Amino acid sequence: MRFAKDSEAMMKSLLDKGSHFQNVVRERHLYYDGWTLVHGPTGDPNSEHRNASEHIDGDVIIDFLEGYKADSSLRSPSFEKINSFDDTHWPVGDDELSIKHWLNGSRSSLLGETTDITQRGEWFGGWLTRRHMKENRFLRAWEAGSTPQFETDDLLLLRRRVVAYAFRERKFVMVDIRGLKKKDPALQNVFKDLKIGPDHKRMVRSLVKTHFAKQEIQKHQPNASSNQDPIRGKGSGLVILLHGVPGVGKTATAEAVAQANNKPLFVITCGDLGFTPKEVDASLKDIFRLAHLWDCVLLLDEADVFLSRREVSDLKRNALVSVSLRVLEYYSGILSLTTNRVGTLDEAFKSRIHVSLYYPPLDKDQTLAIFDLNIRKLNDIQRAKQMLQVDGDSSAVRETALEIDRKSIMDYAEWHYDTHEQNERWNGRQIRNAFQIAYSLAHYDMGRNSQDYNSPQTTLTLDYQQFVLVAKTIERFDDYLYDAIACTDMDHARDNGLRADDHDPNMYHRPDYHTISHGPVHLGVGTAAKVWRSGLDTQAPPDLIINLQMRPTGMRHDDDYSGWSTHEIDTVAAPDDDYSPDEMNDRYDEYVDGGNQDYDDEYEERY
Repeated sequence: MRFAKDSEAMMKSLLDKGSHFQNVVRERHLYYDGWTLVHGPTGDPNSEHRNASEHIDGDVIIDFLEGYKADSSLRSPSFEKINSFDDTHWPVGDDELSIKHWLNGSRSSLLGETTDITQRGEWFGGWLTRRHMKENRFLRAWEAGSTPQFETDDLLLLRRRVVAYAFRERKFVMVDIRGLKKKDPALQNVFKDLKIGPDHKRMVRSLVKTHFAKQEIQKHQPNASSNQDPIRGKGSGLVILLHGVPGVGKTATAEAVAQANNKPLFVITCGDLGFTPKEVDASLKDIFRLAHLWDCVLLLDEADVFLSRREVSDLKRNALVSVSLRVLEYYSGILSLTTNRVGTLDEAFKSRIHVSLYYPPLDKDQTLAIFDLNIRKLNDIQRAKQMLQVDGDSSAVRETALEIDRKSIMDYAEWHYDTHEQNERWNGRQIRNAFQIAYSLAHYDMGRNSQDYNSPQTTLTLDYQQFVLVAKTIERFDDYLYDAIACTDMDHARDNGLRADDHDPNMYHRPDYHTISHGPVHLGVGTAAKVWRSGLDTQAPPDLIINLQMRPTGMRHDDDYSGWSTHEIDTVAAPDDDYSPDEMNDRYDEYVDGGNQDYDDEYEERY
């Protein structure tokens, strides 16, 4: 090494790589942004079935042992191990090479010849081995069974590839340590940006904190009993069911739990488990074992696929549900189940779930808070881009400064919520997508306004106008879907017994909330709903049918005085469904008291 060119720079680079390798192996749970390695240290392909590199951008866990078990091709090439320097196998006797004495350099005349005898029994190789074992601190500690301390020369030999499990891809891969970095500490405060009910936050955080505290006690005191179930090893986990409409924070809650506690989030879907009882049983056991080994927060997304109600005629479905029930009973970690079809779950799961949290459609405050959160995130992104340009990063793309009209966007968000019915309002995922589309529209409009698309502009504006176009696109699709299935998503979910989007937990116990008649018929809510959905009007009293048909599904408004909610439709805030897009824009202009020109007409006229 000392004879190589730029040996000092090479030594420093290798030393940094070795130190980084140590930190990576010690930290284990990291973030990877880069390509996987498909070739070994010698340049040969690691395996025939991994001949293409893939890009990974997500959480990983470093685990050589489990990776070698799962995929033997990830193992490093084996080299012959030298236990000791043994010289006893050398030949004994006269040296085969004789010593000759010539007259001159041309070897014209041989003056004499003799044979040398090689000495034996010096055990020089063994002496060298023993001396090296005594002088090398790493080998000395390894022989004693203690943790070795790396010296500088040892760090130089550490490699730059590690075996990691990619949680998003759900498989073991070989990654480059240069693409690994620690998790951002700022993400641990993600709970404050989670726009869900405060009671839900308190419930989830308290349960998770208690569960992790119990696990720590079990680690340090294995014989201590902290499980309330009389059967050891049963019911020691924490199972949380998160159900409700799409896009209201169910999956985000599980992600926030993992990030806030600095734990890996292990997401599994039906595609990872298989479709036969044998496959599901083996997959669940293996996944639960890895999740427990790595102390993960496990998330079974769209859990209704495997937890649906059992039917007498479907034996395969019954077997899948039975397997899931049995394995779920003995899982000792945190398992979050999410579904937007809670009505299909088997009743046996109710007792196996520690807490069920209902996520209703976003209210007005939550909607505005999510709009404001996306505006703040967009501002943070713009500041980061500007910092790269100020620092003179040559790889940073020069972009025009973005001016965000926060008041205009927030006014539009409030107007959109007030003038649309519950099934027409945006959920959190739609709001995020709307910001992405509006941001692209703002950049595109800037380019069209410029004579030269590549010429620099001073500023570009993101305001309510881009969101008007996004809203019209969404409404056109919703109108088409309504014509196709003849009902809204909310009505479809209610009619098929999947969920009740118009459920109000604050007034459920009020007698006037329920639409059934408490007369001599004594029909329950479930029976009344079945009668109404099936269309068998003759099987229910007339007053029951009238009440069912007149049950309001429109907007709700909180009564600050009584604390109850009402279901009276606000005819001012919720206009008829057949208003035109132009009328919508006119009403918005009146709503925000602005003199803005109709963006859609201007957009179509320009383009």
